[in-house]
Formats: sequence, C-alpha cells, structure tokens
Amino acid sequence: MAIPNTYALRLPLTTISLVLVAGLLIYILGSWQADQLAKNEGQRLGNALAAQLAQSIRQPIIHNDLVSLQVSVDQLVAKAEVAGATVYNPQEKLIAQSGIRSERPQEEITRYREALIIENKTAAFAGVDINTAELSARYHTPLNWILAVWLIFGAGLSAHSLITGRRLSLQLKNLCNRLPSDAEAENSGDELTQLSDRLTPLLTQSLSAEKDSEPTRQIATVALHCKNLDRLEAQLSKENLQRLLRQLDDDLAQIVTLYHGERSPGREQTLFIEFTGDRESGDHPLRALCSVHLLLKLAERHAQSLGVGLALSAAVRLSNSGQQGSLMGDFDREKRESEVIRLARLAERNEILLDSATSLHHTLQDVIAAEEVSESSDLYRLESFSSSHQSLLEKQFRYLISQ
Repeated sequence: MAIPNTYALRLPLTTISLVLVAGLLIYILGSWQADQLAKNEGQRLGNALAAQLAQSIRQPIIHNDLVSLQVSVDQLVAKAEVAGATVYNPQEKLIAQSGIRSERPQEEITRYREALIIENKTAAFAGVDINTAELSARYHTPLNWILAVWLIFGAGLSAHSLITGRRLSLQLKNLCNRLPSDAEAENSGDELTQLSDRLTPLLTQSLSAEKDSEPTRQIATVALHCKNLDRLEAQLSKENLQRLLRQLDDDLAQIVTLYHGERSPGREQTLFIEFTGDRESGDHPLRALCSVHLLLKLAERHAQSLGVGLALSAAVRLSNSGQQGSLMGDFDREKRESEVIRLARLAERNEILLDSATSLHHTLQDVIAAEEVSESSDLYRLESFSSSHQSLLEKQFRYLISQ
C-alpha cells in the first residue's frame, strides 16, 4: 500500500515503521545474545553441579547407603535451574533419580555427567539435567523491559510526529493556497512538491526580470608602479624604508575608504585599486583618477621628507565586471591587472596614463584634460583637472596630510 501524499499521514507512518523495524532488530539481536548467555551459563552450571553431585554421593556409594544417596539427589533437584538428577552404576543401570523430566520439552533439557572415581575405578556416574528455559528466561527479562521502554518511547515519538506532520501539512497548504497555480499543480504530489511547482515559475520570472533590469557593471582598475624600489632599498635604512612603506599603506587605506574603492593584492612592484560602477551613470573613472592623483602627491611628499626621490608611475584602465567569486572572475582580474601594469610601466615618473575608454568616458568630458601620447597610440596622458575639481583635490590633500 502506497503512503498517502500528505505529510499529515506520511510522517507518522514513516516514524511508526522505523520504530517497529528498530524494535524487531532489538528483539532479534537481544534474543540471540540472551540465548548465548543462557547456553554458556548452563554449561558452566551443569558441569559444576554434576561434579558436586558426584562428590556428595561418594560416601553413600562406598557404604551402599541408598537412603543417603537419594537424599543427596533430592537436595540437588531443589534448585530452580535443575530439572532432574540421576545416578547410574558403571553398567549404566539407574541407582537413584529425582525430578520429573517428562513434563518439559526435550529441547529445554541439557544433561551433564560426571564420573565418580574410587580407587582408580569408575564407581558410578552422576547426571544433572539443566533447565535451559529457566536460564534463558532470566536473560530475556531485561530484554523484555528494554522492548517495553522502546515501545513506549516509540509511541510518544509517533504521537509527536503525527502532531508535527499535521502542522507541517497545514502550513504548507496555507503557503500553497497563497500562490497562483493551475489544476495540474494542485494534484501533483505532496505539499512540498505542490509548493515547489508553484514557486518555480515565480522564481524563474523573478530571476529573468532581475537579469533584464540589472545594469551593466564596469571596473576602473588603478595601478601604481614603483620604478626605483631597488634603489630606494640601497639609499634608505631598513627602518626608514619600512616607515615610508607604512605611510604609503596608511594613505592607500584612507583613499580607498574616501573614494569607495577596493584594494587588490599587489605584485611586480605594483599596487592595485579597483572602483566599480554602472557603465552609463557611474563615476568610477573619476574616483579612480582622483585617488591615484592624491596617492602620487602624498608619496612624493613622504619621499621628500626622507631626502630621496620616489619614481612612481600610474595608469587607469576600464573593463567589464567579471563574475565575482568564480574561477572565471579570478582569470578576468588577473588579465585586468596585467594590462594595467603594462600601461603603468609605459608612464613616466608622476605620470598617469589612461586607456581610450577611460579618457573618452562621458562622465570625464568636462572634468579632465587628457592628451594623446602619440597619434598611433590609443593611450592618453592626464594633464589636469577642471578648476573646481582641482580645488576639491587640494582640500582633500590637506585633509589627508593632517591625519
């Protein structure tokens, strides 16, 4: 019989099935273990009692005292585990017997024998019949208690799963009823399946609309390249060089915060900053140019305070935003950085080179003055900012050096 397509019944029926299967496994394994323990205990007890009976009938056999012999046999049968006791002569003829063996099934009785040796001769055989059912019952009693506790626990768990299943089914049905659907989706399976069938079209439409309305993103990558780092290491002491680099690092952190950029790991004596914005309306090219302009001025000021010349060159390049957090995005970033490093190396000291996409960006038309490096090149050299932006940069420069 198939499980109904509703969690109000599916969850409790599944729980009950698991409880019963687990209880059956506990019973099978527990019974086998109890039987093994009873068997081992029966062997130990049977051998011990047979030896005890053989020892107790030694004197009655020597003196041919049948009354004392019968008393010894009767005393042994008084034990609950003993179903019967017998004494035979060497010719296997019955001498004494106690216990009613015929009332119990043969498979529940196990006989253990012990020979009575007198003067190196077998004088008699002592036999003890052990009631294995009695021993097995002792070991099955704890198992029965365990099963009873398990069934009580299973009943409580099943009741809880019944309540939980009904609540889950009701909540899922309420959610399904709030969503649009067709007649086919209403009878497509359990509540989760119906909810999935109703949500899938809505999510598909939402993602499609989001994809259509998402603006095209663009990245302005700044590279700040040091041309004379080896010379600085020779000119400055280790402490002064570390001081200069620490000052540059602090300036870089402030400028990244001021212009909402993102610093990338440096390589090949080059620092990188990325500014992201919308292709059409974003101001990321302007933020990139302002940040690198201030960095060059601050670096020159720090170098002069130490009495050395710092040869820095810079470049700004625009590119499309890649897939963030993916392997393809990492490849795109490495490609962007390699291109902008090449531009920064072409620039002269304190010079900022722009690619054509940056220099021609519509947000920079009335803000900067740029000149072509050569007629055959698509690179531009930043000459100056407009007076209003130049005044703003001077204020920001004074603010940064005061920190």
